[in-house]
Amino acid sequence: MEVPWRHVAAGFAMLRQGVRIRFPLGAAGAILLAARVAAAAPAQPSVELRYSAEDSVVGCHSEPTFRHAVRQRLPFDPFVAPPNSAPIVVTVRIDRSEPELRATITLTEPDGVAQATQELTEEHDGCATLSAAAALAVSLTIERSLVRAAERGNSTPAEGAPLRVVGAQAPTSQLLAPSPSGSPDNGQPPTPAVTSKRPPPGLPGSKRDVRNVIDVHTHAGGGIGLGILPAAAAGARAGATVELERWTAGVEAGAWLPAEASSPPGGGARARLVFLSGSVCGRHGRFFACGVASLGDLRAAGTEPLLSRSSGSTYVAFGGRAGLEVPLHHPFALVLYTGLIAPLVRTTLRIGDEMLWRAPLAGAELGTSIRITIL
Repeated sequence: MEVPWRHVAAGFAMLRQGVRIRFPLGAAGAILLAARVAAAAPAQPSVELRYSAEDSVVGCHSEPTFRHAVRQRLPFDPFVAPPNSAPIVVTVRIDRSEPELRATITLTEPDGVAQATQELTEEHDGCATLSAAAALAVSLTIERSLVRAAERGNSTPAEGAPLRVVGAQAPTSQLLAPSPSGSPDNGQPPTPAVTSKRPPPGLPGSKRDVRNVIDVHTHAGGGIGLGILPAAAAGARAGATVELERWTAGVEAGAWLPAEASSPPGGGARARLVFLSGSVCGRHGRFFACGVASLGDLRAAGTEPLLSRSSGSTYVAFGGRAGLEVPLHHPFALVLYTGLIAPLVRTTLRIGDEMLWRAPLAGAELGTSIRITIL
């Protein structure tokens, strides 16, 4: 069968015309769809954090440490600024307000109007604790503010578009599903999807919150002891403590350097003490009081060549200690203390029948140490 050439040419012309028509329509549809999706996606507001502390207040978090403490309690990074977005400004200022330290947290919405101000207070030497509490408060403030911003931005959502809400009960995200009928115009409110009920990191009841409450310190220092050895003696000690709110528990090792006792006829003995101690302390502001128990080895030797035999005994004593902590530049603090220690068994030094020294009912100590916060 012979097909006329003009019919073939007309068919190719129609095909070319169809291609020219369909391609512009497809491109226009894709552009309109992209514009609709972009219009439906609300811009996530960013957060600008302004943190400062008065120069005379020591022990506070630095700005990077504070910013990290806020960020680690949130399931997202609020400080990443999307393009062309007005930030939510959170200002934190720590200063001294006799007789306490005060942290003032101010939230300013993107329109520039201050919406809320919150104040936290702590004792003079508790700036580290105050900084941690302020970081928790800031993280909660940021979550609430972003929830409000999301609600305002999503007041007229696109058809079928899920809404992303960040809240205290949904650490990752929370989706508002469309109505069962699938139509946004049927008058039915959206139904919340099922979300996890676990508390977000940093809220009370989580493991991260416990780590923020417990502090670990080390210390080293020296002092003078009276009535512990036959004469006034110098001593040194070092140890570690764990602090939970207003209570601390610690262990330390130390030694009292040799002290000498002599008798009128010329005989004498030299004694020294090596010990381990445990303590439990209560704190109120900068002041503290402790109960102390010590276990050690008290050893003495004669000072005369013919009477130089050494002997020793177990040293067990109980007592108390009170003192003052003076914060220096974080993480250092100066500790001044005094105490009484009573031996369970009173030690006696003798040369033959002659008594050189007998331990009193209680000995006294006066000392100082440098404390370092390591956690």
